[in-house]
Amino acid sequence: MTIVRIIVGVVVGFALGLGVVIGGDLLNHTLFPPPTPEQWAEYALTAPVQNLILLPVAYILAAFVAAFVAAKIARRAWAGWIAGGFLTGATFVNLFTIAHPIWLIAICVVGAPLAIWCGALLARRAA
Repeated sequence: MTIVRIIVGVVVGFALGLGVVIGGDLLNHTLFPPPTPEQWAEYALTAPVQNLILLPVAYILAAFVAAFVAAKIARRAWAGWIAGGFLTGATFVNLFTIAHPIWLIAICVVGAPLAIWCGALLARRAA
């Protein structure tokens, strides 16, 4: 049953983290409607910080949620690292394939791994 807990933990953690990303993106796009895809590259580099700040917040919160939930369900901190790592990997692909400001990328590159570590550690301590 242990392997089932680990697999379920990673899948559920990843799914909930993905939900946080989607919710954060939807909220940000509702508050600050983005331009057309053709105009995005220029907009991303010139947009005011407040128009994009919810994106790294959502990405970092999602990494934390994925790691915490996975580690809690699996009862293994490393399961949280896996779920958070998969989610953060997907985030990094997004950040480097679609134009984003350097400050946003820097926040995510530093913040997401720290959030994964904190989420998995907190789940282990709370057990």
